[in-house]
Amino acid sequence: MHASSAEGRQVGTVPYVAALGLALLGLVLLAVGARGPWLAAVGGGMTLGAAVAVALVAARMQPLGGQTPAVVLLMGLLLGLAVAGAARLGGVGTQTRR
Repeated sequence: MHASSAEGRQVGTVPYVAALGLALLGLVLLAVGARGPWLAAVGGGMTLGAAVAVALVAARMQPLGGQTPAVVLLMGLLLGLAVAGAARLGGVGTQTRR
């Protein structure tokens, strides 16, 4: 296989697979946090942010330069806080039982 034929393909690389695993874990934690402990939602948001940051770095796509991973991680944290806050206010995953 010629070196240039594999250039640009991130699917199947270790960072890409790790990012997919982290993204799945982050989504599960966000779902758990929507119905349960707020810390799970915050951790899920941060995990999802880390997954996106790893995927962007692996794909060599950094629209904000070296600050991209930090910004994406912060966005994940804000997502986790939003899910946790919405769950506490009764907007996500809450049902009334009769």
